[in-house]
Amino acid sequence: MGKTKEVNPTEETVNNQAEQTANAEPAPTQATKKVVKEADPITQLTEKNKKLELDLILQKTKSANLELQLQQLNNDYAQKINEKVRQANEIVATKLAELEAKHSKELTEAKKYQLTNLAKQLADIIDQFSLAVNYPIADEKIRNYQNGFKMFCSMFNNLLADLNVSIIPIKIGDQFNENYMSVVETVEDPKLPNNAVCAVISNAYKMADRVIKIANVKVVKND
Repeated sequence: MGKTKEVNPTEETVNNQAEQTANAEPAPTQATKKVVKEADPITQLTEKNKKLELDLILQKTKSANLELQLQQLNNDYAQKINEKVRQANEIVATKLAELEAKHSKELTEAKKYQLTNLAKQLADIIDQFSLAVNYPIADEKIRNYQNGFKMFCSMFNNLLADLNVSIIPIKIGDQFNENYMSVVETVEDPKLPNNAVCAVISNAYKMADRVIKIANVKVVKND
């Protein structure tokens, strides 16, 4: 058998260190360190770009939301304005209708007042003319003239009828009515009761349902 070779401990330690050195990765050189240092800013810029893109997306989203809110506010405001305009137009239309109705009523009343005055004047003239032509006359020649005048009187009465004017009938014996009668004289008449009409001096006239001329009458007053 061969003789075993003795190993010096110092030599063994040196050999182990050499082996570890051979197996170990080579230390980074200056060039390698430079590449690593240059790669860091690119990564940082990439990250910053991604962050900026996200921020831009968020800003665009916020801007779109603000535009929608602004558009909604504009729509609401426009609706309120349109509603106010509609209400204002209704108020103006109502006021105009009221003014027109008031003006029409005042105009109608004015025309009616003028027509009433005209009808009253005509009624006075025609009533006096009618009393004259109906006065009893003995002379035959004058009676012939009276007959002609009666024709005119009939035409005048037709004119009053066209104006919706008519005589308020009053008969002897009717009770005195202050609404369309005026007492010109009181007389004693045992055949009639007190306050009864015993004579009609002039007729009363009405236009539709409105009295435009009162009658002059004599009434009975018995002691």
